[in-house]
Formats: sequence, C-alpha cells, structure tokens
Amino acid sequence: MGRLRGNLHTRRINISIRIGVVGHYVDRDKQPPYAPRWTLSASAEQTMPMPDNASLVGGARVHYQSQTLTALEFLPVEEQPGYSLWDFDLTYATAQNRFYVGTYVNNAFNKTALSFSFGTPFSAFMTGTLQAPRVFGIRTGVHF
Repeated sequence: MGRLRGNLHTRRINISIRIGVVGHYVDRDKQPPYAPRWTLSASAEQTMPMPDNASLVGGARVHYQSQTLTALEFLPVEEQPGYSLWDFDLTYATAQNRFYVGTYVNNAFNKTALSFSFGTPFSAFMTGTLQAPRVFGIRTGVHF
C-alpha cells in the first residue's frame, strides 16, 4: 500500500491533495474461484478552502480487478472479464465541519459486473448475481 500526499499553495488558493493506492496479486497457478489475479484500488481527495472557514472536498475512487471465475463449474460462461468501478463525491462543509451537504455517485459509468454465478438445477441455464448499478444521491448531516 502506498500513499502520496501533497500541498499546493498560491496567493489565493490553498489546496490539499491526498492520493492512496492499494494492490494485490495472486499467482496464476494458485488462483482459486472468486479471486481475481490482480486487484487495484486507488483514491484521491482534494480539499479546497472556502470563505468563512468552510471547505469543499472532492473525492474519486476506482477499483479494478482482472478476470475472475464466478462459479465452481469452471465453464467459460462463468468468467467475468476484468473491469473497473469508479465512484465520485463532492461535499461542502461549514466552519469546523458543523454542517455538511454533499453529492455522490457510485459506479459512475454504470458497469455491469457479475459477482456470483451458478448453474440452475435440472437445466442448462446459468444464473448470476450482479453488482450494484449506478447509484447517486445526496448526503447531509450535522456534527455536535
């Protein structure tokens, strides 16, 4: 796991940027079902100061995984090709983070990803379970 942090200062703008990356590798000869050979997760967050000590925080996350076998029958239809899922958020917080309101989108590009599959008993049909589709919304709250 690696982390990279940096700050950018100018006369009018003070921006803090945080970036984190996590990866995992499984040897091809030892790759079990439901385990991709490669996984990579990365995130970045940027905080921008606003008037009256408020802040605007933007974030992005990505998860990538390589081809995965999603069942135990070892059939070609059970293979999920590699894919990536992207999430984004933007939050405005008042001074000392007392109140906040933000918006978010998960699976921003609406990638259809298979998480699990199995053969239907007494038939030649495969059944699959999909990961969540694109989800977006608003978060609001108060700290006391």
